[in-house]
Amino acid sequence: MDKENLPSINVDGKTYYYRNGIFLDEDFVVVDKVLKIATLYFFQFDYKNMSMQELYDFILEAKTAGGHLVAIEAAEYGLDKYGEQDDFGPYVLPMLMSSCRLAKMPEEAIKYAEKYTKQFNLIANNAFYTSLAAAYCDIKAYAKAKQYANKAFMIEKEKGYLSVELDLVIKRLKNIDKAQNERKENIN
Repeated sequence: MDKENLPSINVDGKTYYYRNGIFLDEDFVVVDKVLKIATLYFFQFDYKNMSMQELYDFILEAKTAGGHLVAIEAAEYGLDKYGEQDDFGPYVLPMLMSSCRLAKMPEEAIKYAEKYTKQFNLIANNAFYTSLAAAYCDIKAYAKAKQYANKAFMIEKEKGYLSVELDLVIKRLKNIDKAQNERKENIN
C-alpha cells in the first residue's frame, strides 16, 4: 500500500490514513476508536455543494466509517433540502437515526423520526422502523420498541428476509423479556 496515494488526516500529531471505509494508523493498523478522527476527516468535505446522490453516498460513508456527528449534520441538511424525494428521504432518515444512536443520542433519533415523518409525510420502511425500535430500546421504552420491531418484521416477512439489524433488535428484546421474567420468578 502506498501512503502517498491514500487520503490522510493529522490528529494530535499522528497521521491517519483512510481506505475503504476504515482508518489506519501510521503502521497500517486498523484504528478502533475513530470518532474524533472520522469526525475531523469528514468535516473537511463541503457536503452542501454535493448533488443529491453524492450527498447520500457521503452520509452513508461517514456513518459507516464512524463519522457519526458529520453524518448527522449532513443528513439533517440533506433531509431539509431533498427530504421530499422518494429516493432520498426514506433512506437517509434511518441513517440519521442510526448515526444518532451510534453517537449515544437515542432521544435525538426519536425526535428526528417525529420531525421528518411529519414534515414530509415520509413513507416509513423497515429500516426506519428498525432504527426507531432500537432507539426505543436504548431509552428502555420496550413496549414502543416492540411495536416498531413488529412493524419492521411484518414488512421484512412480506419481502421474504430478515435484516441483520432487525434480527439484533429482536434478539435484544427477547433477552430483555427473558431477564425480566427471571427477575419475576426470583421475586416469587
